[in-house]
Amino acid sequence: MKTVFELEPRNFNIRLSRAFSIIEMVITIAIIGILTLFTLMYYIGTIEDTKIAKTKIQLDQIKDACRRYYADTGFYPTKITTLYPKYLTKIPKTPWDTEFEINFGEVTEVTCLIPQSGSRKRKMSMTIDTIGFVPDNYYDIGQEAKAAFSFTKTAIAAASTGETQAFNIEFLIEFKSFVTAKTLEHGADFRFQVSGAEIGGLISCEPGAAALRDLSGSEIQWSDLGVTEKTGFEYSSQKASEKIKLKLINCRRTSGYIFQLYRPVDEGIPMYYGQRKVLLIGPNSAPPVTLTRSMGENTKRK
Repeated sequence: MKTVFELEPRNFNIRLSRAFSIIEMVITIAIIGILTLFTLMYYIGTIEDTKIAKTKIQLDQIKDACRRYYADTGFYPTKITTLYPKYLTKIPKTPWDTEFEINFGEVTEVTCLIPQSGSRKRKMSMTIDTIGFVPDNYYDIGQEAKAAFSFTKTAIAAASTGETQAFNIEFLIEFKSFVTAKTLEHGADFRFQVSGAEIGGLISCEPGAAALRDLSGSEIQWSDLGVTEKTGFEYSSQKASEKIKLKLINCRRTSGYIFQLYRPVDEGIPMYYGQRKVLLIGPNSAPPVTLTRSMGENTKRK
């Protein structure tokens, strides 16, 4: 029997309430700040990504407009404003309020600058067209044991005509000990002729006892080259080697040259375009040996 003082045991849940300490508050604020920072960075990054995506769309629209302009006129515009209002409904600017431009050279492209950190800017571009006019890596045929011809684009510059697809080229013809016959059935060693371009004149040459003729076979002077005869010439020389540098003007994508060798030559005589061996004359190569190349061909690789 229980006495009045014997009580049944009971469980008391004692809850102590206390305030946040200063350290806990600092940690909490720091966590909130870090989360806010990440959220803000993500938001800013999303905005930048959206701007970049919009800029790429604008570049593609301008590229398409340039190609339609080219289809109508035969050349690309030099300014974006030329495309308005027929090809573009408005003159575009990037989301950063910077201008779009059309650049020409080895590659035709539409470009713009977008801000980066600090005062730096990054170029964004989209290729409209690859022209392919680039200087060649020069190949020295002097190291060849046998005779050789070499054709090299030594310099490229935009033509002064205002046409964006026209270029002036310094072109070097070099040969070494190629003559193996004493008679000339045709009257010349070789003929050099350009298509879709013009010969602007002679830059340098050591003619020696050379004879120069126009394409009709009439003898002309070196000073007449590019004046009276703009598309080609025939050449004869008694020298063992020669270098002829010409200026070719208003070259376009479709421009090229035709080389015809009238002298018979030994078997295994190579011809080079830049560093690339483009023709190896064999034992059954009856004259004239004809070589036709595109002036815009990339000859950087062998």
